[in-house]
Order: sequence, then C-alpha cells, then structure tokens
Amino acid sequence: MNRIARAAMTAAALMLLTGAVWAQEAFRYHGPGQLAVGSGRKDDRTVYLRGMYFPLQAGPQHQNAHAYANSQIHPVAGPGNAVGNYAYPWRDTYCEKRSWDMPLCPGKTGHQGLDIRPQKATANAFPAFAMDDGVVASITNNTTVTIRANAGYVCRYLHLDRSSITQAGLKIGSAIKRGDLVGRVSNIMGGVPNTTIHLHFDCYKSISGKVVRLPIFASLIAAYRRAWGLDDLDRGGQLAVDPIREMGAFAVASSNDGTPVGPAVAAAADAALPKSLRTKNFGAITPSTEPAAWPAYILKWPGLIRSVEIRDAFGKIIPAFATDEAGVGLWWYWMVQRAGFGASGVVSFEKIALKYSGASTVDEPVVAKYVTAYSGAAERPGLSKQYFGRFVDRKESLDLADLEIRWRIAQTLFHNEAGRTGSVDRATYDRGVALADRILANGFEVGAVAVAGGTPAAGGGVGAAAAPPGSVTITTPAAVGGPTAGAAGGAATTVGASGAAAAVTPTPVLTGTASATASAGGVEIVVGGRYTVRVPPGADPAMVSALLDILDRRR
Repeated sequence: MNRIARAAMTAAALMLLTGAVWAQEAFRYHGPGQLAVGSGRKDDRTVYLRGMYFPLQAGPQHQNAHAYANSQIHPVAGPGNAVGNYAYPWRDTYCEKRSWDMPLCPGKTGHQGLDIRPQKATANAFPAFAMDDGVVASITNNTTVTIRANAGYVCRYLHLDRSSITQAGLKIGSAIKRGDLVGRVSNIMGGVPNTTIHLHFDCYKSISGKVVRLPIFASLIAAYRRAWGLDDLDRGGQLAVDPIREMGAFAVASSNDGTPVGPAVAAAADAALPKSLRTKNFGAITPSTEPAAWPAYILKWPGLIRSVEIRDAFGKIIPAFATDEAGVGLWWYWMVQRAGFGASGVVSFEKIALKYSGASTVDEPVVAKYVTAYSGAAERPGLSKQYFGRFVDRKESLDLADLEIRWRIAQTLFHNEAGRTGSVDRATYDRGVALADRILANGFEVGAVAVAGGTPAAGGGVGAAAAPPGSVTITTPAAVGGPTAGAAGGAATTVGASGAAAAVTPTPVLTGTASATASAGGVEIVVGGRYTVRVPPGADPAMVSALLDILDRRR
C-alpha cells in the first residue's frame, strides 16, 4: 500500500468516526530530562503547573500553528535559525549546561527553563501568551516579562520584541488573564538581537524562602497537547506515557516475526544521537554477519527491531531494540553467556577488552584501544575513574557478583560506546539485567518482556491484557496472511487512549492492501492481511495515521 493510498484509506475511515480534518502534523517528543547532551532530571514526570495555558501559538485555535522546544546550543540542523531546527521532536533543555545555580539538576547548575521556537524563524511574528491568570510583576529593558500567577508561581518570558510588549498594553502591576497577549517572540538578548528566534520560558516558586526553578517540560507537553485537542496525559499530576508520540517509549508488542511496532523506530532515525543510543544497544553487541546469520539469541531477543539498519564503523548492522531494558539485557546476557564470564565471575578491563575486540591475545593493538578507553594509565586514567572514583588498572580483578562493581563496569562500557555519560539510569539498568537473568534461567519463552499491560499466559508465555475502554489495539495473527482478529496465538496490544463514543453506520473502506470497516464501536483496519487495528470512536487521527504508516512498512 503506497503512502497516498494509506492516507486515503485512513482519512476515509476516520472521517466516519470524527467528521473532522485530521491532517495535523504529528507531534513527537523525547521524555522529560532526556537532553541532547548531558544529564537532565530524567525520572521527574511531575506536571508542576497543571492546566497552564501554552505560552506560544499552538493548535487549531491559532491556525494550526506549531512550536518546537529544543536546544539552542546543540541544534539538530546546524547553528542559529536553520530551518531544520524548527521541527519536531521536542527535547527538554532544563538542566542543559549553564552556570546558573540549579539545585534540582544532577550537577546542581544548568539551564533555568525551556527554549521554545515558534513555527518559523521570523522575528516579531509569533505571539506569546500569558500562562495563567495573575499580575505583570516586571518588564525589563532586556525585554523580559515576568508574570506572577494567582496560583502561587511565577513565570518569565525572555527574548521578546520590545515594541510588541508595549503594543500588548502590558504595565507593571496590571492584571493579566490566561491567554492574553504578552508580546511577540524575537531574538533580543542583552538589549540587542543576539540569539536565535525563540522564547525562553521558565517558572519558579519560593520554597522555604528560596527561589526554585521548576522542571516544566512535562507541564509544557501537557499544555501543548491540550492546545491540539489531545488528552493532556495529566494523571494525578504525573505525565503518562504516550507510546506513539514519546520517542523511546515502547508500549506495543512485537509482531509474530519479532518486529516491534512503536516509536522506537522514530528514535532510531534521530541522527543527533550516538549509534548506541539510537539502537538502544548500549554495549554495542554487534555480530560480524548480516542479520540472516545472526546468532539465535539476538534473533529471539525481546524487542528486536529487525527493520532498523544502522551500521557501525566496520559496516556491520548494530541490532536495534525497542526498549532500554532490552538493550541493557542483551549486554548482560553477552557478558554472562557469550563472553563466558558468568554472573559471578571475576573479570578485568583487559579481559573484557579481549572479548569485545575479538582478538586472539591481549597484545593485539585493537585490545589496547579498548583498554586505554576503559582503564588508561595511572597518570591519565580512562573512563572507569569517573565511575569507580579512582584509577582502575587494566588487570585489576573485578567481581561481577558485586552489584555495584557490575553497575560501574556497565557505565564505563556504555560511556565508551556512546561517547558520553548517562546512557541509562540505575533503575533501567537493573530492569534490563533482571530481563537477561530471566532468560538465562528459563529460556526465551518465559523471558519475554511483558508490555502494554501484558500478563503471563498459560505455559509461561506473555499474553495480552484486556484493553481499557477507548484504546486502539493491534492484533497480529499467529499465521501471516490470516486477517482474523484474535486468531489463536495472536497478540492483541493496547497502544493508546481516545475520546467519547459516536454512533456510525457500518461502512467498508477498501484501499490497496488494507481494509477498514466502521461500526458503532469504531473502525477495524486490517493492514496487509497481517495486522488488525481496532480504532474506537474519537481516537486521535494523527496517532492512528502514524501507527498505520509504521505497520505498513513492516509488512
């Protein structure tokens, strides 16, 4: 099914449900704390500013305008106002490297807020809006507007056009309502045009007499989703995971040939990331053969994405995975089983380097390359010093039974492959090791990752949990070519939530290799005789379109 045919089929099916134009650009974002470079506040998904108004033009209320939160110092498409920087996916920039005192950041210093680019790199063209009801607390000569919300927090708008603030009628001490015009986005810094065209937006509260800048990325995601009429995913003050839009979030099961369906594929295409992060293969475990001849343990590994082809410096395809845990688990399985160290073995960085390099003896130059990176020398220690807190000699015995030693070894190796710190956090690492341990103990039938609410099925495999009301589900029949939903052995998977129901007359829609039938319960779409996608009334069209696009490429 070509892209035009798929689009036509999807449009026809969804129009039966929603009666609305669905051709909105697909919003994508990395999770909170996932910086382009450096360590952010990764595990904080708190929506600190619940219900806030998005501070820039966005959504149907503003002519379907888009906004792009991303780094100004690590742009994806070149310096400054390059067109490619005004694009999805979003990235958090709270805690990005700066010198400001930031007690909530891992390094205690960093960027105070979020940088958000408007739809285009045009100065004094795109309005900024008040995030909440409150009072204009200050207006500086450096075109910074500060609003004190009645709800007890304060937000700053930086880099606005000076004349636009005056035109908005703002005065210090005057009341302002959520959605009121604050000014227009520009590039003013230090009183002159001296930065990219973007809005710096940060918010803070006074806690115990101290000003604390808040991590607001999750709050902005929720606000932006509301601006587009999407579920804001605010679940009791915590941002829930969107398995389609949040890059790297994997909540969709593999098809019967082991190919997962999920946004990890989009993450793999993010050329700004190191290859080990794009593939989630943090240990860079890469066979010397093409995929058809890969070892069975890789071909069976949970979450393997067979369709992603990213090659290493030697031209070999790096196996890619849908979850961080799968990538960590593969590395630990390799250490224990393939390298032969065992879960409680004693290793050294020299021994690990020998296995990693594939060399016959430790005297070969390729081994020295790894050893130098890991251990270095007393006068110039390698990466391991960062994690062990001291110089680690290449021959020093390291006990894998010691969980802390094992974690430090992993950090060293992952850092070497990624060229930077922070590949995974400790909790993710522990889950990945647990996955590998299950497989090592019980084999692959019981080691598979339970995803999307999956529960252990009879016989030790992973079955699918019942989908919650209003969820889009995918069914992959046991036999390719059999489009029957719920066929024996098929895997039904929940991938998202939607809105209210709507009654429709059953209407078949046939296009290319896909078919769709609408009924009072929604639309059922069969793609290529292989996947059955059930779409409830009110489902987000952009999400469904993205899913069908991914599925069609997997046929």
